[in-house]
Amino acid sequence: MVTIQEAAKIIKVSDRTVRNWINDGLLTGHRFGPKIIRIERAELLGLATPVRGEGVA
Repeated sequence: MVTIQEAAKIIKVSDRTVRNWINDGLLTGHRFGPKIIRIERAELLGLATPVRGEGVA
């Protein structure tokens, strides 16, 4: 499991983006106490979708 900050760094987005994805239901945040939130690394990496020559500029 990774922190929000680590998740953001791994996929090169902002912490706010990761928090928004959790709020929007795109990622599952797991709470460990009042302030500690972790994300499963496999779920984070599962957000990526293959690009097959479409929509690539």
